[in-house]
Amino acid sequence: MTGSVPVHPRGRLRLALFVLAALAVAAPLIAGFLGALHPALDSFAHFRAHLAVAAGLLAVSGLLAVGRRGRGVALALIVPAVAAGWTVAPFLVSGAGVEGLGGRIACAANGAVCPAGADRAEAGGAADGRTLTLLQMNLLRPADPSAAIAAIVRHAPDLVTLQEMQEGFPEALAAAGGDYPHVAVCPPHDQRIAILSRRPFVPDEGACVGEHGFLSRTVAVSGRHVAVVSQHLRWPWPFSQWYHLDGLADDLSALAAPVVVGGDFNAVPWSAAVATFARLSGTMPVAGIGATWLHPTFPDGWRPLVGLPIDHVLVSPAVGIVSVTRLPATASDHLPVLVRLRP
Repeated sequence: MTGSVPVHPRGRLRLALFVLAALAVAAPLIAGFLGALHPALDSFAHFRAHLAVAAGLLAVSGLLAVGRRGRGVALALIVPAVAAGWTVAPFLVSGAGVEGLGGRIACAANGAVCPAGADRAEAGGAADGRTLTLLQMNLLRPADPSAAIAAIVRHAPDLVTLQEMQEGFPEALAAAGGDYPHVAVCPPHDQRIAILSRRPFVPDEGACVGEHGFLSRTVAVSGRHVAVVSQHLRWPWPFSQWYHLDGLADDLSALAAPVVVGGDFNAVPWSAAVATFARLSGTMPVAGIGATWLHPTFPDGWRPLVGLPIDHVLVSPAVGIVSVTRLPATASDHLPVLVRLRP
């Protein structure tokens, strides 16, 4: 007569701990997919990529540690991990990488002096009046703005969307050689947002909604009017992010396509918060930017690897994306984003 082989108490303990760990990871991972139901659930979505990696590693380690007894739990854990990875990959895999173009990476890495004007020729789009370059930057006031100013002067984009801008920044940029004669500033509470442009603003078109971190202006590009927005949303629930989204509904719906938005959203591109902003504004987030923010207590080099992708460019569906480049860190805890587009 035979019976089942008894499980050693230590094996039962390992299995119990594995099941508890799997539940601890799977619960917030799944909750993040339900963000449209409540802002509290959407807050979990911001860590979906990290949770997906944790779930995958936990599933593999569980199989090794508890063997066949944990196989069902491990397979059940892999399902949301794969689903999460599928949704975040387009936004986390940067097509260009930091500093994008390989020639520039080699130039900087070797300590050589990059050819003067090379960045301007690529970023400025002077050869094609329909190509616009937008540089999105959070300046983290009151950080030293000199690195941010140097980046703007070097890449010379047509448009710059700024958040947390210090007073006097446009004047300091002009003194350093930045040619942006058209400046719009909106002061939401103590954190200014701005749009700098080489092209004139269309008179009497635009809005400043300081309470909700929203600034818009219209520029003319090859005979077409393009609505440009600089947006700074607050932190997710339990903070006021969704309050500001609700308050912006009318202003976003009033934007006339084509629309180009640059901003610090304090929300990941796959979140319900960004999806709501995109739906109201008739836009969609540009993929391929990658992670841009990490708490400043961590090294700058970690930011592209384990940071959160919360700095976005959103565009109307008809706007073509030519290239996306995540630039090196300035004094801010956010990485700048340079996008070439065709409105």
